[in-house]
Amino acid sequence: RPTATDKPATLSARQAQIQQADALAQNGRKAMSYIVAARQLLTEQHEQEARQYLEQARALLTKLKSDISTEKGNASDLLPIYSQLGISKEVEITEQLRQKLETAHLDVVRGKHKKVVETLKSVGIELQYSFVDLPVAATLGKVESALKLLSEKNSKQAGKKIGRAHV
Repeated sequence: RPTATDKPATLSARQAQIQQADALAQNGRKAMSYIVAARQLLTEQHEQEARQYLEQARALLTKLKSDISTEKGNASDLLPIYSQLGISKEVEITEQLRQKLETAHLDVVRGKHKKVVETLKSVGIELQYSFVDLPVAATLGKVESALKLLSEKNSKQAGKKIGRAHV
């Protein structure tokens, strides 16, 4: 007998796309957390541990680079890893507003920010939209450079290299 917590046997195509985008974003955030940890470890002269984190980041970024380059409609290597939509407490969420926001949701998780802004402008109320994209190829390049510098026992330069890896 089905309960409220049962998941439908099959996801709609839209739900599957949202789940896939969310999984990519989670891996992007995880890669960045490894880079931040490695940078901290390098400032504390823990080169071996930093290398391990950088290798984990490299593996994730390599997979992400492959995953996002095969995505339809993704001409850049920017991966959306965070987005937030702010609505004033005074705004009443009507059915029409809810539908427009739901329509924009897939574009949000896919990083189609211009399209999201256009949709939000058409709503006719003031909204705040914030997002962070990860430049996957550039970040991967910095991680690989840092790993090379570490193999040359140049931990100070490696730390500087990943210190400039950012979203």
